[in-house]
Amino acid sequence: MPEENNRVVLISLIGKGKRVDNKGYRKIDYYFDETGEAIHTSFFGSALYRTLKKLGYNIEQWLIFGTAQSSWSELINAIEDKLNDIQDQLIDLNDKVYKQEETGISKELLKEWEDFLQNYIPGLRLLMVNPFEHAVYLNTLLNELTDKKCRVVLDITHSYRNMPVMIAFSLMVLRYIKAISDVTIYYGGYEMKEFINNPN
Repeated sequence: MPEENNRVVLISLIGKGKRVDNKGYRKIDYYFDETGEAIHTSFFGSALYRTLKKLGYNIEQWLIFGTAQSSWSELINAIEDKLNDIQDQLIDLNDKVYKQEETGISKELLKEWEDFLQNYIPGLRLLMVNPFEHAVYLNTLLNELTDKKCRVVLDITHSYRNMPVMIAFSLMVLRYIKAISDVTIYYGGYEMKEFINNPN
C-alpha cells in the first residue's frame, strides 16, 4: 500500500457519556467487520483508533472535538495496551479529568491531559469547542489538518447532532484546499446490534 494511501487523519467527536455508579461511563462492545473483533469501551473513537492501527494505517493525526463536559477521561481506553507501564502516573491525572468533566473541564487541565496522552498517541489534539459556534469547525480544521496527502476517517458517533453535520460540510470545502484523497465515515450504533449476524 503506497504511503499516502496508508496515511490517515482520524477525526472523532466526543460527547457526554452516561456515568455508571460514579465510577466511569457505560461500556459496550463495538464490533468491526474489518478485524472480526469486538472492543469493549465507552468511547467508540478509541475502538476505531485501535482498529485502524491494527489494520496497519499510519494515523498522522487524531483530532477530537468535544465540549467542556465531554467524557475526555475515557481516552484512557485508547492506550489500554500501555496501562500497566504507566499506571502510577496516570491514575491521579485521569481521576482529576474525570471529576472536572461534571462541571466543565478547564482548558489548562485539558491541555495537561493532551500533553500526557501525546506521549503514547502521536498527533493527538483535544479540541474543546462551543458546539453551536458553527464557524469554529472549518477554522479549526483549516489550521489543524495536515497539508500532506491523506485519507480522512470521520467518526460521528458521540456528540451534539449538529457537530458531525458541520464537520462533514467543512471537509467538503477543505477537499479543495487540503490534500484529502477520500473521506470514510464511521458510526458506532448501539441500536444496530440486532442487524449484526455475529452473535458476539
